[in-house]
Amino acid sequence: MFVDEKAGRMKALIAKIRTADTAYYRDDDPIMTDREYDKLMDELQRMEAETGLVLSGSPTGTRSWISRIWRSSELSTMVARLPLCDQRQILEVVELLVKQAEAREEAEKPEANA
Repeated sequence: MFVDEKAGRMKALIAKIRTADTAYYRDDDPIMTDREYDKLMDELQRMEAETGLVLSGSPTGTRSWISRIWRSSELSTMVARLPLCDQRQILEVVELLVKQAEAREEAEKPEANA
């Protein structure tokens, strides 16, 4: 597969994963199984490793491990049982933690320190 074809496939995977994330997290109406989701993520990560290319909007960074923990644990079920105001507060804290982790990760990259 040529680089252009791989980039096209990667864009399609990103779009499918983002759609699945929206259906799962925002709409609480999953459109695929966790196994199908993991297959898409694994394929995307494999292609990124092969090409050295990480497209804008790729969910394979810091958010992906949080997504996998959220999807594979009972955390999402427990949060869903809380009153809506508490759910929003928890999600705001998680979002803040993700942003801090991403900033720390970015600061640790070799090109950022050069």
